Amino acid sequence: MRASDAFERLPDAEVVTAPLAYRFGIDPETFAGHRFWHRPSAKAIWVAAAEAEVPEGLRPEAFGMLVSRMKGKVFKPSTVFIQRFGAAATRNRYALTDAQLDVFLRRAPVTVSPVDDGDGAVLVTDARGHVLGLGRLTGAELLSELPKSWTLGHGDG
Repeated sequence: MRASDAFERLPDAEVVTAPLAYRFGIDPETFAGHRFWHRPSAKAIWVAAAEAEVPEGLRPEAFGMLVSRMKGKVFKPSTVFIQRFGAAATRNRYALTDAQLDVFLRRAPVTVSPVDDGDGAVLVTDARGHVLGLGRLTGAELLSELPKSWTLGHGDG
């Protein structure tokens, strides 16, 4: 078992809330009742209920739900996190028809009409509004950023 830093409260929640508000229109109040956590030497950020505390004397490898693993200065929310909080998004949202959803889940490009900010990360829902996760929009092509193991045909050779 590897040694790890203890979890600490993230000193500035805006590291999470500002990019979510900017890109997806998610109001920071969405996270009332939650706290963000990190390990000072790691790039991952976690979220847990405000009343949750890391048990004293323990150094767990995970605490709460993974928010993001920072890649340089790029903030990319985890799929599980965006599924949990993405319903609050008001921008850069795409509701896919059943036919588009089938293509998206096969990791093939879906042709869409760009909305809001155009290229970049977008939130993807099914036609009923259930949040699936993130996609990446390039021009009029929407590509899946769901984990490969969650998509159709991932085991096909």
